[in-house]
Amino acid sequence: MHIANLVSRLFKLFIPSIIEEIAKSSDFMKRHSKLLPETFAKAMSLGLLDCKNITEEVIAEKCAFIQNGVSLSKQAIAKRLKESIPFLKKLL
Repeated sequence: MHIANLVSRLFKLFIPSIIEEIAKSSDFMKRHSKLLPETFAKAMSLGLLDCKNITEEVIAEKCAFIQNGVSLSKQAIAKRLKESIPFLKKLL
């Protein structure tokens, strides 16, 4: 199975309501924004498997691919990365 097919299948295991609950309890999500916690979790856990050089731009591109074209700056991703450690630890 090609890695893209595997990742696509694994994404279906992510349950948005549970991810949102974890995002709120870890203070990753303080209010609704254009970047969904589910999208960020998918990008950070599985979306970067095929990347050799991970930058804020690459993460933004992966998020845009996963969440139908959401547009994020590298500064927005950098801010999210700083806030993401407790969220991703609880989630993963």
